[in-house]
Amino acid sequence: GASGFYRYIQEGCAPGRPWRSRHGGIRDGGRLEAMVVDGITRKDLTGGFADGETFSVSWTPVADPEGQLGQAFDSAPEAAVFARGEGCFFESGLIYFISTSGGSASLGQVWVYDPEGETLTMLYESRSAAILDMPDNIAVSSSGGIILCEDGGADPQRMIGLAQDGTTFEFAQNLIDLRPGDIDLIDAVFPGTKANFWDDPVGGYSG
Repeated sequence: GASGFYRYIQEGCAPGRPWRSRHGGIRDGGRLEAMVVDGITRKDLTGGFADGETFSVSWTPVADPEGQLGQAFDSAPEAAVFARGEGCFFESGLIYFISTSGGSASLGQVWVYDPEGETLTMLYESRSAAILDMPDNIAVSSSGGIILCEDGGADPQRMIGLAQDGTTFEFAQNLIDLRPGDIDLIDAVFPGTKANFWDDPVGGYSG
């Protein structure tokens, strides 16, 4: 669904570059803020954009961060709108994050936020499920390579690599086929696995 991109600023943090300083613990208080595209109230970023398109951004307070009066997002009426924000990764001063159902084809977007320059860039938008089907988790290497984990309807689901030149490649496939007794063996090594494992049909454990 529609969501925002947020930052939490602790009390006593230095103005201008609050992420560079800390003051006490998170429980000591602070403020939640949502990203705004400069000059555009409630900018819709769920639609299709060209790879590399960049926006200047700023921040607005979330008046009801605990959602006591409704959705917290609704209490930041100027905030930009993303589609199903999920995975996030910090690397080399940049924050990468995923909009799982974003884009003109609703197949996912990869955004990158630069806190020094206060810019947001559309890094990659999927236009074909065969290339990338609704990414969720993301990991970024120090050299700039990106791995995206799919969460769509593809069978098998895959991990897709995204190179710096915008090309993609298949990194891995999820071909696991758990048979009766396999979960018990795993649970013996990693206690709690079975209790938290989603299975359909019950007891089938096939994926």
